[in-house]
Amino acid sequence: MDELEMQATMEKMSLLPDRYYIILTPSGEGEFRLTAYDTTDNEYETDEDFNAAFIVQEGVLAMIREKTDEIFTEGVHAIQGQLLDEDKTPIESISENVVKVDFGKKQ
Repeated sequence: MDELEMQATMEKMSLLPDRYYIILTPSGEGEFRLTAYDTTDNEYETDEDFNAAFIVQEGVLAMIREKTDEIFTEGVHAIQGQLLDEDKTPIESISENVVKVDFGKKQ
């Protein structure tokens, strides 16, 4: 098992059940790797199976696939706004949705 496979296995083992994950990992200058996980037991056979979280995850993935450059540009603008303390975000609590975790130094 190479290092990338080992990291993927460890990542899967750290996921909680009944959640949808979109994980972005830097992979080079201006590049990233995206991995999406569905840890629910849903089969998605009827309309009731398609909950809001699943639909939003699919929408976000579609937007990333189709509009990567636009999303990147918006990210740059958001960072610039934060640096200038000009929050133009219509959702007041969006900054609270990203939780920064410090795992300490790599061994």
